[in-house]
Amino acid sequence: EAQPEWGPVAVSVVPGISAMHAAAARIGAPLGHDFCAISLSDLLTPTSVIKQRLHAAAQGDFVIALYNPVSRKRVALLVTARDILRHHRPPETPVVLARNLGRPDETLRVISLEELRPELIDMLTVVLIGSSQTRHLPSPDGAGWVYTPRGYARKSASGSGGDSSLTAAPKALPAHNATRRKHTARSVP
Repeated sequence: EAQPEWGPVAVSVVPGISAMHAAAARIGAPLGHDFCAISLSDLLTPTSVIKQRLHAAAQGDFVIALYNPVSRKRVALLVTARDILRHHRPPETPVVLARNLGRPDETLRVISLEELRPELIDMLTVVLIGSSQTRHLPSPDGAGWVYTPRGYARKSASGSGGDSSLTAAPKALPAHNATRRKHTARSVP
C-alpha cells in the first residue's frame, strides 16, 4: 500500500549474499548439494512449525543453515535442533560456527554435531550443520575445509549416469585459497 509520506524516501536495492553463503565461501563448499535455511527465532514463527521444519530437513538429509540460533532468553530450540539431527546424522557430522562474518573479528570454527551446544553460539553466529555426506578435511592453516559432495557417486553406482570422480576430495588446495583463509579463519574462543 502506498504511503504518501514515503514519497521523498529514496530506496536503493543492492544485491548481497546471505550469511550462510558467506560462511560456506569461507570454509569450503558445505552447500555443495541440497541445503536449506531455518530460523530458530520463535518471535514470529510458532515453535511447533520450527520443529516440523527441522524434522523435515533432517529426514531429507539437507545441509541446514540455522539463523537466529540462540538469544539471551532462547536456547532451547538449538538443543532441540541438535537432538532432532542426532537421530538422522552421525555424531561426527561437521558443524560450522561462523560468527561476525565480514567484520574484523570474524571467526570460523568447525566442531562435530556431538559438540554442538548453546554456549558456543550467539545471535551473530550462523550455524551450518552438514548432511550425512558432508566431510571435514584438513587445510594448511589448520581450520580445515568442509564440503558436501554433489551425490554423483551414488547416482553413478545406481547406473543412472554421473561422474563419480566429481565427488573425490581435493588432493591439494590452491595456494591462493590457503593464503586468503589464513587471514580470515580463526577459532571462536
